Amino acid sequence: MVADHGRRLARTEATELIRVAGKVTGCAYRTADGATGAIHADLTVACDGRASALRASTGLPARSRPTPMDVWWFRLPRTATDPAGALPVVTARRAAVLLDRGDYRQCAKSTICSASATQRTRCPRWGASASISRSRTPSPPPGY
Repeated sequence: MVADHGRRLARTEATELIRVAGKVTGCAYRTADGATGAIHADLTVACDGRASALRASTGLPARSRPTPMDVWWFRLPRTATDPAGALPVVTARRAAVLLDRGDYRQCAKSTICSASATQRTRCPRWGASASISRSRTPSPPPGY
């Protein structure tokens, strides 16, 4: 997504920074249908993650900081009987949230950064086996 003076350009990718006299003055973009354009701004903010092509094009190094946790993102199918809205899952050792995206749920599960490869491969299975009870509280699989 690209925003221009408060106007959202959905399904639009920022493709490169625009520079004038060595200063970033905006970005070029491409829409989902292939149309291109440019937005000029006093302030340009790239929020497309650590692997940001825009950040890389500035020559600024990615900073690595120790963090105690990570978040795994995945999708779950949603049925008509599932409750609407965001659903938290919180236990003494873990936390997750299931976001209602209409026909699916976007899920975020926190994990310790040093989680083993076995734990990482179990994440999609956890999501696939999670169920949602009538009380609006998702119930994790046995052993969670």
